[in-house]
Amino acid sequence: MKRFANLLAASLSVAVLAGPALAQDKMKDDAKKDQAPKEEIKSLIVGDMAPKLEVEKFIKGEAVTGYEKGKVYVVEFWATWCGPCIKAFPHLSELQAKHKGKVTFVGVNIWEDSRGSKYSEETAKEVAEFVEKQGDKMSYTVAYDGAAKKMDKAFMRAAGKSGIPAAFIVNGEGKVAWIGHPARMDSVLDDVLAGKWDIKKAADESKAEKESADKARQAMEKARPTIERVREARENEKWEDLVKALGELKAIDPERFAQADVERFMVYINELKQADKAYAMKDELLANKAIASNGMLCNQIAWTLVDPEGDVKNPNVEFALAFAAKGCEVTENKNPAIIDTLARCHWLKGDKAKAIELQEKAIKLCESDEDFSEMKSDLEATLKTYKDGK
Repeated sequence: MKRFANLLAASLSVAVLAGPALAQDKMKDDAKKDQAPKEEIKSLIVGDMAPKLEVEKFIKGEAVTGYEKGKVYVVEFWATWCGPCIKAFPHLSELQAKHKGKVTFVGVNIWEDSRGSKYSEETAKEVAEFVEKQGDKMSYTVAYDGAAKKMDKAFMRAAGKSGIPAAFIVNGEGKVAWIGHPARMDSVLDDVLAGKWDIKKAADESKAEKESADKARQAMEKARPTIERVREARENEKWEDLVKALGELKAIDPERFAQADVERFMVYINELKQADKAYAMKDELLANKAIASNGMLCNQIAWTLVDPEGDVKNPNVEFALAFAAKGCEVTENKNPAIIDTLARCHWLKGDKAKAIELQEKAIKLCESDEDFSEMKSDLEATLKTYKDGK
């Protein structure tokens, strides 16, 4: 029952190599970006005056050239290749109909070159044809940013946003009142229209969010060479080099690259067969808040050691039990997979009664939570082996 065999590798590949991501992140050619001269982009947060509406052309609806005082606007960004964007079209149309005369929605097409293609004379035509095919699903004004990318720079890049769809609510004073995913703006829009929206509070939150995002980008830039070394060492199975690179990566930003510790542990156990070094990491792993507060990561560590189908010989059961117990604690004993691991630890310790008690509890959770229902038969089979004394 190798439930989590690929969990860690997958999570680390995303967390370490890709960094933080939003749905439908914009794909960039980092090499070309590094070679290009840096363009000065003015910062944009909630509470700032909204940037000008400067697009290459309007594709659908009446052109909007400025913000009329007393009127609210929603400037939303999308692309033809973005599934979540397309899914949001009907919702935006419903909101436009609901707030007709009070709110003007402008859907701005951006990032049509995000997959390596270049803007050409045909790009605008293709976008226009795409919009026409949407019909009533896009019942609001639609614009095309184009190769100049003025809207992308003034709104998205200025606000530090790297994922679409993204919406900006502009209040009756022409200030950005909110920035976020269009699926989450209904109540905010109602409050803005009713004059109940606390823009000062939202501005403070926006500033803190942007500072955090800026810090994250700086950390990723600083870590980029080390991340590349991690990737190369992993792909070439140079385990000693990988352990060293992971340690250096963690040192760059202990919070952001906390999971590097888990991979180091796994490399010691599974690849280098240096169990002494792996077990020596116990206090370091438990002191790592990003790991100790993540039930699935704790379970991954524990299950790697006690998996009956695994390769670890003579595992340190007390070590595994500590992480299984921590995993159960942070998930409030509601995850049957982790409870199953804890039961396995007690079984290996020779406490048959405790193992059966925990296994039965895990099975009951599977019966009451359909998210775990598929695990029930496996857990029942394990319970039988415990009762049979095997």
